Amino acid sequence: SSGEYDPEFDHTKKEGAPANFGASSSGGGDKLSRSHPPPVAENQEELNLHTNDAIVGSVSSSVPPQPPSRDPNSLRHPPPPLFPDAATTQPGAVQVRSMFGGRRTARGRRRRSRRPSRRSFMNPLGMVSSPRLSMSRQQVNRDSTSRSDHIIVETAELAPGEEGETARHSAPTRRETVYEGVVTPTDSLKERQGTKNWWTSLKEPRCAALCLVLVVCAIIVVVTIPLSVRGSEVASATAGTDALIEVAKELSGTEALHDPDSPQSRAFRWLKKERQNFPSLVSVDTLKQRYALAVLYFATGGPTSWTKQYGFLSAEPECEWQDDDEKGVKCNGKNEVLKINLPKNNMTGTIPRSELGAFPILTHLNFSSNGLKGMVPEELGVLTNLRSVSVGKNNLNGTLPFSMTKLSQLEFFDAVENELTGSIPSAIGNMLNLQSFFISQNRLSSTLPPSWNELDQLKDFQMFKNKFNGSIPFCPTCNQNLEVLLLARNLLTGTVPSLLSTLPNLRALALHMNRFDGTIPSALGSLSKLEALSLHSNFLSGTIPPEVFASPKLGALLLGNNSFTGSLPSFSGSHKLFTFSAEYNQLTGTIPNAFGNLSEMRMMSLYSNMLSGTIPSSFGEYPFMEILMLENNMLSGSIPETFSKLSDRIKLLFLARNDLKGSLKGVCDVETNVRRFVTADCGGTDAEVDCGCCIFCCNDDVDPCNHHASVLALSDRCIKNDDCVPEGFDSVIYN
Repeated sequence: SSGEYDPEFDHTKKEGAPANFGASSSGGGDKLSRSHPPPVAENQEELNLHTNDAIVGSVSSSVPPQPPSRDPNSLRHPPPPLFPDAATTQPGAVQVRSMFGGRRTARGRRRRSRRPSRRSFMNPLGMVSSPRLSMSRQQVNRDSTSRSDHIIVETAELAPGEEGETARHSAPTRRETVYEGVVTPTDSLKERQGTKNWWTSLKEPRCAALCLVLVVCAIIVVVTIPLSVRGSEVASATAGTDALIEVAKELSGTEALHDPDSPQSRAFRWLKKERQNFPSLVSVDTLKQRYALAVLYFATGGPTSWTKQYGFLSAEPECEWQDDDEKGVKCNGKNEVLKINLPKNNMTGTIPRSELGAFPILTHLNFSSNGLKGMVPEELGVLTNLRSVSVGKNNLNGTLPFSMTKLSQLEFFDAVENELTGSIPSAIGNMLNLQSFFISQNRLSSTLPPSWNELDQLKDFQMFKNKFNGSIPFCPTCNQNLEVLLLARNLLTGTVPSLLSTLPNLRALALHMNRFDGTIPSALGSLSKLEALSLHSNFLSGTIPPEVFASPKLGALLLGNNSFTGSLPSFSGSHKLFTFSAEYNQLTGTIPNAFGNLSEMRMMSLYSNMLSGTIPSSFGEYPFMEILMLENNMLSGSIPETFSKLSDRIKLLFLARNDLKGSLKGVCDVETNVRRFVTADCGGTDAEVDCGCCIFCCNDDVDPCNHHASVLALSDRCIKNDDCVPEGFDSVIYN
């Protein structure tokens, strides 16, 4: 050999290695060279091939390999297991590289004149159809404890003319196995010629076993898939029922579910039956809200009482239970219920309590104008995303739930016209975003909690027609956004707070029909945005301050049924006042001419005072006058002829119990579609007023004809008739 020799990597010197390894011999070498010609290097230079273990040695291209010695002791070892591990490997065994990337243990066997074994592992890239010039590369993997050498030789075959590094890396390789110095090619002659077929490979035990396993697996898959599908459906149905049971228990408890007639039990049975009509793989939250809506439906009279069903209990998703006006159920893009809007739908029964917890992101809840009974649910407090709650105009009783004070996002609350009792929760100040709070026409009592001053966002606060008592707590810098304050028809006492003048945005103030005393604070005239001020039916006294007329936007001023004295104030300037009442007081003097300049006037009530003088003729010039009540005063003179201009629009004209004279033919003779109520001193043979259309004709000599008859007509025939209320006049403030 002309290659360099490195004794450090010479494995032939290890103990137990054959002495003639790599030497030339004539025995068996020729037979091997006929099937696999020895590789030849044209430059007679050995190539040192590097493997993962080490550079084993070099093989001369000019010297053929020698057959192994016939030492019987080296061939008596039995074959090792197919897949040995470290614990079972016997001394002398070496690792054979598998074409599948693993290793197997093999021992050399006595082979004299046999052809190379077909069971040797082959490299598919080594199967060639014709011999080529080749350059051999040997890779030796030897166990350090082996007594016989087992070498794998990879031969790179080169086409004629290929050489160098390019040839070495580009040529396909063929694996050969060396048992104790004999090189045995892994591919036989037929394999090299490509004649090995699939049936031959199939006859190998391992391949046959693998095929048998694959066939068995295929049969199992084909048989079990339909069963598994059916089983998954059964499992899914069972899991769905279990989930529904857990949801129902969580929201309603077991007691309600045990009652077969309860809304919860009915909703559970419906949902269990209808579960196949919507996807079974729904989230628990979706299952909760569908169940809770079904409970709501059964608990409030559905389907018999509901005017409109809105698709409830249909197979459609619950987010589609609505109409074109968005009444019903409305969801967000994630199919989570945002709004439940069911007003004026003839709902009866009670509002479900614990089931409300199924709507954690609910923002709007509207059950107004129905026939619901029971209490306002305490569970409202868990719906922290609520911004609007409307349960007004029902038959709800009980108290306002304290938990509602946790609704820091709530902006609108309406519970008017119910039978609620108790008081306003003391922690109402925690509802920092509250803008509108309507609890009118209930039976609420106690005092107004001081914490209401902390409601900085409050704009509309209405609690009229209840039984609240005490005084109104105010602070100078609180409630700066308040626009409407209606506290009428309660039992409030004390004086009218002058601090009301510190509310710069106040538009309407109704304190009538309470027990306020003292005088009217003149500072109220500084409220530049004030449009309506109602103080009638209290115990107020003193004179009417002219400052209250100073507000440029004031449209309604109601001061009747108090104990005001003095004369009516004179004022100047352009005003938008369209309603003025000061009846049932002790006013004296004449009617100022300034009142004739109120071009927007629609209603003026001055009856039952001690006013004197004549009626200003400008009263007949009011283009919008509908109600004029001057009865039971000390007015004198003639009825202004300009009254004939009121004939086509006047509804109430009360002139009786005065010393007026004249004729109302200009009013009575004009045909109109407006129903008129007219009174005057037109009774007896010596009638002071000629009136052919009066419903009451008073006669001082015969009939007392006191003012109560006119008031009775006003109350029964006009105020209770919406057509009689002047346009733009708020009947709530007036009443």
